[in-house]
Amino acid sequence: MHGLNFMLFLVSLPLFVAAIDNPFGKCSIKDNECFKRGWENVLKVLGPTGIPEVNADPIDPMIFNNITITIVDGFSLTITDGTLTGFKDCKFDKASLDLEKKLDTRFIICQSLKVVGKFSFGGKNPVLQSLFGSDSVYGHGDIKIKFGKKFCFF
Repeated sequence: MHGLNFMLFLVSLPLFVAAIDNPFGKCSIKDNECFKRGWENVLKVLGPTGIPEVNADPIDPMIFNNITITIVDGFSLTITDGTLTGFKDCKFDKASLDLEKKLDTRFIICQSLKVVGKFSFGGKNPVLQSLFGSDSVYGHGDIKIKFGKKFCFF
């Protein structure tokens, strides 16, 4: 759910910024360099605090719970009590908005992202039989993942 909230937050953020005291300046919607700098400022300034006036949560740290990733059929990883940090320091390599094509593009480079929390994994899959001698594997514990330079496109 937080992932959806985050995406809605990013898509609608320019509207919210226009509604509050705007510390980011104004640019033409066709000025992609200015648009890119504006998004970087949004991450840096509003990332740690969110926008309380519109009930938008901070994105750094981003708190999430019960995120499940299916690795192979029947085998999944769930992260609970998770925290993602480092997003406010990401840089926009490209940010553009083409109203005629109805296309909004952002390409982000993050030097360091870190996820900490608790995890559980497991499931049943015939492939596991050949790897572990059993068709089911389960486990849980604490998790800490640090990502180096990563690219995000949305």
